[in-house]
Amino acid sequence: MKKNYLFFTIKPIMILLAFGLVFSSCSKKPETEEDALRAVVEEMAQKASEKNIRGVMNFISKDYRDDFGNERRTIKGILLFELIKKERAKVFLRKINVELDGDRAVVTVKAILARGVGVEKLSDIVLRDSAGFGFNLFFKKESDGKWRVVSGKWESIGASVLL
Repeated sequence: MKKNYLFFTIKPIMILLAFGLVFSSCSKKPETEEDALRAVVEEMAQKASEKNIRGVMNFISKDYRDDFGNERRTIKGILLFELIKKERAKVFLRKINVELDGDRAVVTVKAILARGVGVEKLSDIVLRDSAGFGFNLFFKKESDGKWRVVSGKWESIGASVLL
């Protein structure tokens, strides 16, 4: 009995691990640093849509400081305030522009934060339940080789402008 139990519990796990290794080795790596930065911003948006604050914070440098006087923990508080709300939130990115300068970069991105059940694509957005923002994110490639946000600026620009 014990042998069958182990077989039926371990075998599916091993199959999942094997598929994971195959598909992760087949996944396309960014060709340029600009592509890598776009991928970071897209992953940040995905993590925010999943309400995964820790996932977003992995991309915020421990040295984060901005012109508004915010530090890393303040950014975490802002994310918590926005994402803790019980309704579903989805982040849509409209335009990502990357300016690279060695180990530093500025990423300008327009984003829509939409709330509500059933919001999966831009055409599902109800304007009264959404907000548009323009972000300037200042990145630095840190000693571990990962791009992280070291500062940022944002402004509300209205979702209707981005649709």
